[in-house]
Amino acid sequence: MSYQQPPQQPQQQFQQPPQYQPSSPNGVANYQGRFGYVGPQQFEPLSAWMYFWYGVLFGIPLIGWIFLIIDCFTTKNYNLRSFARSYFCALVIGIIVSVILLATGAIAGLAGSAASGFSASV
Repeated sequence: MSYQQPPQQPQQQFQQPPQYQPSSPNGVANYQGRFGYVGPQQFEPLSAWMYFWYGVLFGIPLIGWIFLIIDCFTTKNYNLRSFARSYFCALVIGIIVSVILLATGAIAGLAGSAASGFSASV
């Protein structure tokens, strides 16, 4: 009986594991964005400077308000859309309060009492 060597097993090459790519639950491909964000592009965070400049843009009369209304309803980024909606709500509340104060004469009454108090002390 002759001795037989065991069959040689092929050398396995070490392979790098695939890079981790978290999958989104809705099947949308993930996006590699700014600030190391990995996920759907619609949830990408805004930087503090972007919030600042959007606030400046929205504060411009007429042109900024047009951009504000467009961003309230049509932008795909949820963070920008929420910021635009909150800015729009604050703008509407400010306008309503101003109209109420003007309608009740509160501003005129304050101005009149300040002027009468100033002249009485002279």
